Amino acid sequence: MQTFIVKYTYNVPRGTREHVMERHRENLRKQVERGVLVCAGRVEGEEAGVLIYKSDNIDNLKNLLEEEPYSQNGYIDKVEISILNPTIGNI
Repeated sequence: MQTFIVKYTYNVPRGTREHVMERHRENLRKQVERGVLVCAGRVEGEEAGVLIYKSDNIDNLKNLLEEEPYSQNGYIDKVEISILNPTIGNI
C-alpha cells in the first residue's frame, strides 16, 4: 500500500458547499470504514482540504476520488496528488 496526500482546492466558498457537506462527510466516513482514508481536514486560511489515503496504486485512488460529492457538483477547482514516503512515525 502506498500513502497519498490529496489536496482539493475549491472554486466556491464553504457556504456555497453547505448543501452538499453532509454527503461529503458521509462519503469520507465510508472511506475511513473501508480503511482507505486515514484522515481529512480543512486547510486554515484557504478554500482547500487535505486528505491522506492508503491505496494500492494511483489509479485506484483516482477512482475513489470520483465518488466525492464536491467533485460531482463541480466545486473542486484543482486536485493535487502526492506520494508520501514516511520515514518517521506511522500512518
